[in-house]
Amino acid sequence: MLDPFAMRLLAPRLARSGQQSLSQTRLVPGGRFLVTSAVSGLLCLWDLGYGPSSLINPYPLASTTLPHEPFVLLLQAAEREGVARVVVCHRLSGVAIDITAFEVELGPTHEFKKIGEYRVPAHNLHAYALTPNRFTFHYNMVVTVWDFMEDICVTINVHTVYSSILVSPTTIICQDSRGQWLFDIPPLQPTDSPLARETVNSFYPSMAVSHITGIFDSEIELTRQADWLLAPPNSQVVFDVYGERDGDIAFVACVFHLMAAPDAGLPRALPRLMGVSSADVPEEQMGFFDPRPLQHAQNAQRDLIRTWLLQTDIVVSVAPLPAEPEELVPASSASVFSLESAGVRRNQLRSYDMDALSGRLVVATSAEVRVLDFLVPNQAY
Repeated sequence: MLDPFAMRLLAPRLARSGQQSLSQTRLVPGGRFLVTSAVSGLLCLWDLGYGPSSLINPYPLASTTLPHEPFVLLLQAAEREGVARVVVCHRLSGVAIDITAFEVELGPTHEFKKIGEYRVPAHNLHAYALTPNRFTFHYNMVVTVWDFMEDICVTINVHTVYSSILVSPTTIICQDSRGQWLFDIPPLQPTDSPLARETVNSFYPSMAVSHITGIFDSEIELTRQADWLLAPPNSQVVFDVYGERDGDIAFVACVFHLMAAPDAGLPRALPRLMGVSSADVPEEQMGFFDPRPLQHAQNAQRDLIRTWLLQTDIVVSVAPLPAEPEELVPASSASVFSLESAGVRRNQLRSYDMDALSGRLVVATSAEVRVLDFLVPNQAY
């Protein structure tokens, strides 16, 4: 069992009691700042600090209110220091979805600055991914790529429903019950132009990725894409595919490999297998397996850090990126943190998040957030 270096409590104090029912939490890379959403639609920015014995300010540094509770809250670091970007989605009476992008100033001033809005004529998103400056989402047998910084987009016909998607600057991987399918991203157009309102076909026909799907014994899924800006600029996008292999949960680490001179029938980037690692999940807990992606920090140690939720525990696994393709990489460590040791029952848990850089885990109920540090805080972040 893993014991935290320090555990502290954030007990929000807000103007109205109805605003205090928390629903989602996202740590800004580095772990000091936290963004939360509430059932009331309130978004807040909190300063968690780094002192293991210091009290956490119960008042938000900044806040903004959406018309409805968001069902998606994603966050990424920005290129500029001291800025994060937040993307939220909320439903409008079941007939449409509003997507809003914010820049969040982390200091010396603190504010949510709206930088873009996009309305989707659908009541649900089948899958979505956040990549640098872009939010990609799948609904009604199409996939839309929206660049919220330049307000340009493209909508692509995919002719089926996918359970998850992954996105590189040039290429999209979609997952369904048959396997993985690739297609390229056409040029993006100004959002308010007639060309942006048309659905288009990808430059290349979709193709299956059997060299990855063949590793697993049963259906597989892609981990949700969150924040890839922790990797060096222009580096390869690292992503996880997970499923069952030899009775265990297995993770296949892959990269999008750019094709130097793609053939007419191939996308501009293809996934390349980097290695396989497994996680020993007790058989009686397999039904509670719920993997969540962390920031895939490609630091000096070249580690991939993953976390998933079981019935009563949160499991953290660390595996190194392999030096050679297709190298078997067992998880170098797998630590279990008990929710009950933080005073949280499984039915009370509303959200959790972990920052791979600082080793900070936040565990939220509807009324408060436990802040747990598993590494000595590094205030350089």
